[in-house]
Amino acid sequence: QHGPDAFAYVDLADQRVWLQHGRGGIPVAISSQPGGGERWAHGGLGASSDGAWVVAVREVHDDHDQDNDHHDHRLPRRCIVALGTRPENFGESILAEGHDFYGAPRLDAGAQRLATVVWDHPDMPWDRSTVTVTPLELGVDPPTGASRLVASGEPWAVEGGDDVSVGQPVWQRDGSLRFVSDRHGWWQPYTHSGASDGKPPAAL
Repeated sequence: QHGPDAFAYVDLADQRVWLQHGRGGIPVAISSQPGGGERWAHGGLGASSDGAWVVAVREVHDDHDQDNDHHDHRLPRRCIVALGTRPENFGESILAEGHDFYGAPRLDAGAQRLATVVWDHPDMPWDRSTVTVTPLELGVDPPTGASRLVASGEPWAVEGGDDVSVGQPVWQRDGSLRFVSDRHGWWQPYTHSGASDGKPPAAL
């Protein structure tokens, strides 16, 4: 268990995610080093309610593009990663990938659902974006035996569409999801059951 003063952060120098266990503790890197030929950057940190998992947006760059002035280099790739903070789950896994951009990853109280905002080129998030929910479960990393947080199904859309911008997803204690949407022309808070039951979100 982590103390009340524990927190995670991204170090500017190496762009890894670090865990500070509390006052006087020694920070521990909880994200791995990038693979050969890649540079990673992290941001948008969130955590499970018990502190066992930290989620982050990871941006992957091809290392040879850093000094490449040509326009034929690959665009950065982004995903959501889950980082274990304890000896029994230390390591990482990818929870969501496939969109051009991710933001505001948030785990529900039981770390069984991930809510996040996604959008794709050429849109900006304030023009068109979507709140999605990905179901999660615990898996096991065979080489180490450590537990891993993994997706147990496909992500589904809560809110979004043409000319709809969304943001700030937050799970409630009752399992419902709240977020903001400009579906009716201006930012308003909405609520959704958080279940993939086909019911639309309701304005608050």
